[in-house]
Amino acid sequence: MTTKQFAFARSALSDSFRQAERDKSNLLLEANFLHLQGEYEAASDRFALAADLETDLSIQLTAMGNFDKAFIHLFSAVSCWSKAGDIHRA
Repeated sequence: MTTKQFAFARSALSDSFRQAERDKSNLLLEANFLHLQGEYEAASDRFALAADLETDLSIQLTAMGNFDKAFIHLFSAVSCWSKAGDIHRA
């Protein structure tokens, strides 16, 4: 696989999409730090919020026809739900 296969024009993404990606990334960083500090419930809440954002991003990318990137976000959503402790949603 080459990096060209995953190239995607970010200019085609709306400002709200890019903001949602930033928010999701910040939630994941915060969740991981909270988890490392033993704040498991707070970390779980952040992972769940990130999972919802990942799912929304995946839906938007699917609508744009970018199935590769949509799959990555959907896979991340599954991982987030698992880390949030909600195995049934994962």
